[in-house]
Amino acid sequence: MSTKVHKASQYRILLPAAELIRDVGYPDSFQDSVALTDQIRVLDVSRLEVKMGRLSDSAIISVGLGLAFLFDIL
Repeated sequence: MSTKVHKASQYRILLPAAELIRDVGYPDSFQDSVALTDQIRVLDVSRLEVKMGRLSDSAIISVGLGLAFLFDIL
C-alpha cells in the first residue's frame, strides 16, 4: 500500500481512510491510501509485527476487482 494517492489507476485501487478499519491496539490513524495490486508478493506471516487493522468489505471487493483486471480474468 502507498499513501501517494496520485498513483491510483484501474488496477491501483484508491482506498479512502474511511474504508480502513483500525485495530484497537494500533495507535495511529489512517490516511487515504492506494492498494498497489501490481506489486503483490508472498510474505511470511512471521515477518508481520503489528496488526494495523483490516479493510472494509467494499474495499476488499475493490481490491479483488483490481486484481481481476490486472490478471485479465474479468
